[in-house]
Order: sequence, then C-alpha cells, then structure tokens
Amino acid sequence: MARNETFNIGSGVGVSIWQAASAIADLTGARVESVPWPDGYIEVETGDYVTGIAKAQRDLGFRPKRSFLEGIAETVEGYRAAQASNHGGTAGLVPAGRGGVGSGREDGR
Repeated sequence: MARNETFNIGSGVGVSIWQAASAIADLTGARVESVPWPDGYIEVETGDYVTGIAKAQRDLGFRPKRSFLEGIAETVEGYRAAQASNHGGTAGLVPAGRGGVGSGREDGR
C-alpha cells in the first residue's frame, strides 16, 4: 500500500524548457521568445529535470501511457473543451502574437 507516500508521475523522458515551451506554443498559438541569460545565471540555473518514475513503477505498477507531447496536446484539448462549454465560446488560450511564454510579463499578456 502507498499510503502517505509521494510519487513523481511523468513520462520518465527528459524535455528541455525550450522543447516544452515550443510544444505548448505550437499547440496553443502562443509565441515563444528566446532571450539571453542574465549575468550570473549559473548560480541559479537548475539544469535539466527528468521526473524519476521508478518508485511509482515499482510500488504502483505505473506505466506512462502518453509521451510529453501527447499529454500536453490532450491537456490543451481538454482546456479548450472546458472553456467552450463553460463560456459558450472558443477557448481562452493565448492567440498567436499575444504574450504567452517569453512575453516578458508575469501575467503572460
């Protein structure tokens, strides 16, 4: 039994921030802008992260059913469907050229 345990759930395959942002932008029409790292970035740069799923595989029998891209595409599709049903219109995702990842604003505008 896995009571009071913490498990990482993911594909187990590494995806860079740029790859993730680009995939989301491609699916949503948002814009991604690459900007130079500031001086001293090495002191705060966390590097790559890959979700370690071995514990979930071992203790729960977890097996990823989707790749990162498949999961993001399904999430965007679900978000759009929910937005359309809740607001009677199209999804409230950021249209191309209007903010989004790398827009320089915390609110993504």
